[in-house]
Amino acid sequence: MLKKFKKLITFEKNSMDLNLAVYSNCILSTISIYKDSKIIRERKIDDLHSSLESKSEWTDEEFNWFTHYEYHFEWLLLHSLFITSFSYLEGFLKSTSEELEKNNSIKLKDIREGKGYLDKYRIYLNILGLESAAIDNKNWSSILSFKDIRNSLIHEFGKIKYDSSKVIEHNLYFGPSKRRIRIFDENF
Repeated sequence: MLKKFKKLITFEKNSMDLNLAVYSNCILSTISIYKDSKIIRERKIDDLHSSLESKSEWTDEEFNWFTHYEYHFEWLLLHSLFITSFSYLEGFLKSTSEELEKNNSIKLKDIREGKGYLDKYRIYLNILGLESAAIDNKNWSSILSFKDIRNSLIHEFGKIKYDSSKVIEHNLYFGPSKRRIRIFDENF
C-alpha cells in the first residue's frame, strides 16, 4: 500500500511539475512578445519623427500612427498580455485540479462553495492539502486582486468601482476621473 501511495504522489508531483513548466513557458513567451514588440514600437516612433523632420507637417494618417504607437500601443499590449497570463494561471489551476481529481475520491463537482471557478480550484487544492491554496495565504489575496483587475479590463474596459490593493500599489488609475485602469508598467 505504501509503495502504491508513493507512486501516486510521484506521478502527481511529476504531472504538476510538467503542467507548471508548460504554463510558465507560456508566460515567458508573453514577456518575449512584449519585449520584441517594444522594439517595433520604438522603431515606428523614430521613423515617424524622422518623417516629420523632413517635412513641415504630418498627414492625418501619420498623426494617427504616431498617436497609436506613442500613446496606445503599449498599454493595449500590456492589457492583452496581462489577460493572457492570467488565463494561463487559471488554466494551470484547472488542469492541476483535474489531474489530481483523477486519483482522489473528492471530485471538483463536490465543491459547491466558492466565488467562480478560480475559487473552486483554490478550495479543491486546499482540501487536498495544498497549504498555499488557503484563503488566508497572502498569495491568494494577491491573485484575487489581480482577478478583479482582469475582470475590470475584460468586462468594463478598465473601469473600476472600488480601490483594489493592486490598483493602488501599482498606481493604475488613469484619466481625470481616476476610475479607469491603464497598465503602463511592464513589471506590473
